[in-house]
Amino acid sequence: MFCIPNNIDSKYGIGTNELLKDGAILVTSSEDIIDYFRDILPEKTEQKEVIKDEYEFLYQLLKEEPQTIHSLVTKSGKSVSEINSILTMMEIDELIVKLPGEEYKIIE
Repeated sequence: MFCIPNNIDSKYGIGTNELLKDGAILVTSSEDIIDYFRDILPEKTEQKEVIKDEYEFLYQLLKEEPQTIHSLVTKSGKSVSEINSILTMMEIDELIVKLPGEEYKIIE
């Protein structure tokens, strides 16, 4: 629990000051809350993403640069519907994002 301290002479500060005495976290700015969560949340380490086998060929193509569906169809030899289906699943799995201009890119 977070608490903002109050003046010790004020009758309105008794509750929050008691909470602080009982172990509540002292907050004097928004940075105190941000720092608290920064300290308790695990740091985001470099992701070693496990890519599903059915995504691997598109993932490798998109790692090079953002590409359109038509470019991916040409390079992969797969049908438009098959590429579109895999791209949709990759978007749902938050591996890629669709950019303006109908290009897809890997989320880094």
